[in-house]
Amino acid sequence: MPRQDFCEDLATASIPGTFPRLSEIHAGGDHESFSFIYTIPFSPQSFAVQVTVIDVSAYPKDHQFFSFALSDDIMESASDVLSAHQPSPTRWTVSQFLTNISNFFDNSILGLGSPQVDAEQSDDGYDNDDMSWGPDSDQEEISRDASIVKRELRSDLSTVKAAGYKVGFLGSVTGAVIIAISCRIRKLGLSEDTLIAWDIKASEYLVLLIRYPRMYMQTEDILHQQETAISPVVQLHVGICDSYKPTLQCALDQFMDTNGGEKEPVQAREKRPGPGYRSFLSSVSLNRLLSDHFLQLLKYRCDLGLSWTEAEHYIYDNQGKLRKSCLQKSGKPSASDNSNISAPGLVTADHFLDKKPLDPLVFPLVAMQFVMRRFFRCAEFCLNCYRQMDPGFQAIKPFVCSDSLCLYQYMSLGMGPSIEWELLSQPYVVDLLASFTYRRAVYQQLTDFPNGIGLKVPGLWLSKTYGLSYSGNLDPTEGTLVVAKSPANKNIVTGDWIIFSDKLSTEWHCQVQDADAFPRITLSTPVLRNVNGTSGLTESENLRPEPGDVIFGIYSMDFDKLPDKDKCFVIAKLLDTIPDVHAMKNYITDGQQGSIRHLLSSWRHRLSPAALDLLRWIVASNRSCIMYNGDPQTMVSGMEGYMQFRLVQGAPDKEARFVQAVKSISSKGGNSKYPTIFTWHGSALANWHSILREGLHFNTMAHGRSHGNGVYMARHFTTSMGYSGEYSQPPSRSYGHWPRSVLNIVSAVSLNEVVNCPKQFVCQCSACYVISQLDWIQPRYLFVSSKSAEAFGVKGTQIRIPISAISSRQTKSPASLALDLLVEDGDGAESVATLAEDRNFVESIPSGDDQTPFRLESSKTDFRPGTLKASSLPLMKSPRYASLIATKSLHRHLQQTLRVQRTEPQHQLGWYIDPALVDNVYQWIVELHSFDRTLPLAQDLKKAKLTSIVTEICFPPQFPISPPFVRIIRPRLLQFKDGGGGHVTAGGSMCMELLTSTGWSAASSMESVFLQVRMALSNMEPCPARLASGQKKDYDMQNAVADYSRVCQMHGWKVPDDLAEVAWR
Repeated sequence: MPRQDFCEDLATASIPGTFPRLSEIHAGGDHESFSFIYTIPFSPQSFAVQVTVIDVSAYPKDHQFFSFALSDDIMESASDVLSAHQPSPTRWTVSQFLTNISNFFDNSILGLGSPQVDAEQSDDGYDNDDMSWGPDSDQEEISRDASIVKRELRSDLSTVKAAGYKVGFLGSVTGAVIIAISCRIRKLGLSEDTLIAWDIKASEYLVLLIRYPRMYMQTEDILHQQETAISPVVQLHVGICDSYKPTLQCALDQFMDTNGGEKEPVQAREKRPGPGYRSFLSSVSLNRLLSDHFLQLLKYRCDLGLSWTEAEHYIYDNQGKLRKSCLQKSGKPSASDNSNISAPGLVTADHFLDKKPLDPLVFPLVAMQFVMRRFFRCAEFCLNCYRQMDPGFQAIKPFVCSDSLCLYQYMSLGMGPSIEWELLSQPYVVDLLASFTYRRAVYQQLTDFPNGIGLKVPGLWLSKTYGLSYSGNLDPTEGTLVVAKSPANKNIVTGDWIIFSDKLSTEWHCQVQDADAFPRITLSTPVLRNVNGTSGLTESENLRPEPGDVIFGIYSMDFDKLPDKDKCFVIAKLLDTIPDVHAMKNYITDGQQGSIRHLLSSWRHRLSPAALDLLRWIVASNRSCIMYNGDPQTMVSGMEGYMQFRLVQGAPDKEARFVQAVKSISSKGGNSKYPTIFTWHGSALANWHSILREGLHFNTMAHGRSHGNGVYMARHFTTSMGYSGEYSQPPSRSYGHWPRSVLNIVSAVSLNEVVNCPKQFVCQCSACYVISQLDWIQPRYLFVSSKSAEAFGVKGTQIRIPISAISSRQTKSPASLALDLLVEDGDGAESVATLAEDRNFVESIPSGDDQTPFRLESSKTDFRPGTLKASSLPLMKSPRYASLIATKSLHRHLQQTLRVQRTEPQHQLGWYIDPALVDNVYQWIVELHSFDRTLPLAQDLKKAKLTSIVTEICFPPQFPISPPFVRIIRPRLLQFKDGGGGHVTAGGSMCMELLTSTGWSAASSMESVFLQVRMALSNMEPCPARLASGQKKDYDMQNAVADYSRVCQMHGWKVPDDLAEVAWR
């Protein structure tokens, strides 16, 4: 009866825990209504909803649900859900209605978009397949049992913790939850210089947040549901935090940003209580990678057995065209990911390789290990396309590859530190970099250019081949220009930049402030450049041109199309128009220290977009870490008159390789008292632009190589100064130095720490060292001098190097080094204590389900799992015919089967698989037990003091297309000719059409196979199965296959084509 059906469905739905966020589901007094309370995800807040059922007498085919809130303070998004679904579709049962209305609330409140509908039909009578609605959508697992979800989450977090990470959760462990996995930065063993370059602290935590919008899911479920899901099944975000996990609101803020919500001002977030959570140098790129490609990479690792490197190559380089070498893999990922780096175990660990074959893949651990790999090796990968950079110089700072599109997106998406932050924190470094670039451009030696970022430059500077000029009448007093009417003159719009020269050889650069009255345009205050002078830009009234006709050019030429010679010329010209670093810093701060009040892009009348983008490129493309050192405590003494910069080059692990080289040489008879020496390297100013981007190498020859191939170092400062070009003259005075430089650099020399093993140098003489081992060289300082500075230290006086310039590990005693190793294994004495809620959840693993692979009620069965000995079984190694497709399918079947085994009581299942006996997924040992005690077979087993029938399941190469081969190992059963039954052949194989090509279905689950085999053994027709008395010898494979083939021919069943491969495994 409809009303009775409604009441029964409502009673079933009222069971606590059925719906993750619904509670107190109660029937109304009229039995035609009910109410419930919905709890908002990640919040203790809730609201009550009343539901009225129209036409209960037509339930469940032609009724409707009307819902309304019982309180007035319900949030607007939830109110919109109730309004949008009035009335609900027909044919929804109570359970379907509650599931869907809960999903609607979730998606509206969390901003996840349109949810899926759990119904077979909509209210208009049409199927919902066209809208991707149905049981296979991303809501498929929404009503999983809460106890299973909790158990799986606890087990996985325990695995992550055992791998060396801190774990925590935010939200409901049985509903919407955010998992926090963290690692103390100190445990990565990064050098102090790397920490400074990346703007992180050793005491901070690298935190991965994993958000499950509906409930926790395991890897297989995530990959399966993601294929058809409209909204993300799982979301990931990585950042730096003061604690091992941020607050709930802080974590939600990160995902609200990725969901397209309005981003809250940073100042408001910083005022919130709780540990700080922030971005880092490569976090924008890494979070985009996690969002766009991680699940796809993970799927390829699972499906194709690739390593991370191979999966990345498959996606980014092959565009989905799998190489033959990948297809031939056996299913184990390659270890090549970590073969050439010096990294701690947390970085090189791979859960794919480390876990046991039957253990499930723990998604949080896999994700964190991927993050650790990418974080530690961030300088090896392009920040935009994620590909591994070309081999060669390994920089300490991450950047983009040589692809111009990557450079464009890097600049436009704002990856890396902003130019404003660089000017505030290191203005002299910006000056230094611009000066080096200017010098190299003037000497026409630039080989790397800002191609692809859309630079528009003036054509007036260039030859007639490339340059375009325009004519007009200028009134410098009024700041107006009347453009001559000519077919060659294109329209000029507001915001354009133009340039023109006069007879005084002064260039005017102006922004068009108003072009509405074209051809009459209004210009900004000009940026003046004195072409022949050395003072660079000036705003002197004496340089104003006379009113009259002028020739001018527009910033409209495409920089990328210019030849390299012209590009160098244009770069130098653009740098001439940039203000000095003090002026830019003052504009950014508006005269107030320590805060960014204006972006340089807003200085429209003073700084052209082309000049600003060029400056951003100069700073961003620097791959070295340079820091101005003005602290007397850390300065090198004896170098008065020189500006000192700390200089760090090479990949983050280069310091570790350098220290390893020092230890190796010292242990082999090297100088243990002085394991390193300090040497000088001088080079012309035009070379330092490339040295900072490529490192010290000997790929090019500038001054000859009379002492062999290698990097030339000098013992004495004066020797290196001779190669620095301090006394060489530039082509012209105006091109000698960047006109707007506040440093006015004349020369530059680096001080380098080198492994003290002159015997292995290419050359050692009184003049120089020649070193070919680049890992033996670590730059420590860069010294620069200006025109007016008097250089000291050039007379051979001894200099003193602060201890901070030497590798920190070399300065420690053996006792302190041992202590460091102990600290690196844990989180250190200053580690943030794990909160009680996280510790109690992970550590309170009850006995039973979480510790054993089965559920056993000993009073209901005499079977005892785990008593079968591996030595008594014909266990086989992985067969030669193993394939990726079959291995993947079998692993999935095995995991599903073991999952059922963990959740169902043994006396009800009647079968058991001991995971310890599965050496490979192609052979399962299954014990059939707990038969009905009235069966003759059960009575025979009891008399023989046996509790199970041991069977072997062998899977062919074409599984699941071909059926598995099932045979009994022991005990022997009475043959059919002797009155036995149970559908067992004389050789021990199962005689069932299901297990032949004729009756097999690829959709069959292994649980159903076990059930039908067990039913066949229990069948009393035509004769019951009985044990063969006195027969203790096991069945063998060859006889089982032979009898199976004979019975198939007798019944007309098709024998699988690949059965022979199973027999001759």
